[in-house]
Amino acid sequence: MIPYVYRLGFRGSVICTNATRDLCAIMLADSGHIQESDTEMNNKKRARHGLEPVEPIYVKEDAVHCMELFIGTAPAEILYQ
Repeated sequence: MIPYVYRLGFRGSVICTNATRDLCAIMLADSGHIQESDTEMNNKKRARHGLEPVEPIYVKEDAVHCMELFIGTAPAEILYQ
């Protein structure tokens, strides 16, 4: 949900391990893409039923930009802070 809260205006730090930061860079961008494509498909179904379109929770761009908030550190540093 970090890209979602980023979209809502959160600009705090996300402190995590370096491995988590690296993994999130890949997974969050992919998740944003999935959000966009799933919402597009859902909106086509909604249009057939005369319903208003909905917005995705977040998009790939939100996921890419929120990575600026991530601060990676070694696992031991997190434990002893």
